[in-house]
Amino acid sequence: MLMITIQLASLICYTRILDPESYGLFAFCTIFSTFGNSVFALGMAPALIRARAEFKYYANVAWTANLFISIIAFIVLNLFLPGIMSFLDQDFQDVNIEIRATLTVVIISGFNNIGVVEFMKNIYLKPILFYNTIPKLLAFIVGICLAFYGYAHWALILALILEACLRVFISYIICGYRPAWEFDLTKFSYLYQFGGWLQLKNIVSWISSQIDSIAMVAVSNTAGLGYYNRSVTISRLLENSVLKVINTVTYPYMSERKNIVNYNERLVSTIMGAVLLIMIYINIMVFRFGSNFILWFFGEGWVEIMIYLPLLIFAGTVQSVVNIYQPLIRVLGRTKLEFLLFAFKSVLLILLLFALIPSYSVRGILYSIIIANIATVGLMFCSLNYISTNTIRPVIKSIMPAIFFFLLAACFNPSNIYFELVYLHSAFLLSVYFISNRLRKLIML
Repeated sequence: MLMITIQLASLICYTRILDPESYGLFAFCTIFSTFGNSVFALGMAPALIRARAEFKYYANVAWTANLFISIIAFIVLNLFLPGIMSFLDQDFQDVNIEIRATLTVVIISGFNNIGVVEFMKNIYLKPILFYNTIPKLLAFIVGICLAFYGYAHWALILALILEACLRVFISYIICGYRPAWEFDLTKFSYLYQFGGWLQLKNIVSWISSQIDSIAMVAVSNTAGLGYYNRSVTISRLLENSVLKVINTVTYPYMSERKNIVNYNERLVSTIMGAVLLIMIYINIMVFRFGSNFILWFFGEGWVEIMIYLPLLIFAGTVQSVVNIYQPLIRVLGRTKLEFLLFAFKSVLLILLLFALIPSYSVRGILYSIIIANIATVGLMFCSLNYISTNTIRPVIKSIMPAIFFFLLAACFNPSNIYFELVYLHSAFLLSVYFISNRLRKLIML
């Protein structure tokens, strides 16, 4: 909840101060830094959580590999940057210094203390909360001050760099473990045997999550990319915050219970039902009252993001289903499936973008994302049903409260907005009771 509050406050304050062009330039710069952090990530953290040996036995090798690959990523991206920039429009060619500054996040992140993973493995969440929230909060305060004094997109970039530095610093404060340089090919091979498919998954996941922004660069200007970036940030705010907490807990929790027959399948499906209920609630509120919310929180200058926001939130709702099932796929040892799902989505998304953008322009990007997400969810359930014989039945039971709420919302549309709000929230709370009662009984087993 604290993380969501910080992110929401950051979103409102920054958007009130900065203009769409600033966000467009920042979004363009972060395409490169997220490429370095995602594509070159080796999947060491999930491999360490899954490993049965003592944490310290593999930790130094994992930290060394992460640091080494982050240095390589930083060098490679800087070498190829001039060639990439030569293909871009003039609007995006004047930010060479900003991109190189943003790329420092890649190498800074490589120094994070791998000991943080031990807290995740033991489900010790207090230091994890400290590790995630304090850097973000301090960087937000500094960034807002810089934005207020006219630093525009540089305020966002410097806040991003500061957050990365603070996260490294805090990782060494909260962890008693001190990593050391060690490379053991046998240990690395054991970790990478599991994490290698996750690295490939990270590559195609970056493509699937950033190709829409790249497409916006091709069909729009910096202001258009800024509006789109804010829409994406809003649509992923609750989704990412909730799922990050859930996946931080569920993966190590299920790793200890993978021998209990069908337990993990029932747990994940119940969590999916809860998240879907929340996401359906958000969809209804945005479709019904979205323009009012944007006007209240961000001002008249940002109402244009409603062109993108409703469809992006719907697309995020569908994508959240795949994200929720990632811990189960990893517990089953099927990291290859995780890669294949994102590879399928990335290829399909690229094909759809080429097919739909000429006819529908920006809306073609949104339609492509929705279709690709729906197809990926279908493929995932078909694959899981083949791996585990008890996947579909728990899903049907778990999504009933979400369907119940959706039907109540769809079948009643009063003319009075205040009465409608009371009705919607009453139906939502009733559905929350049903799903929370089911989740409580399952956790008590």
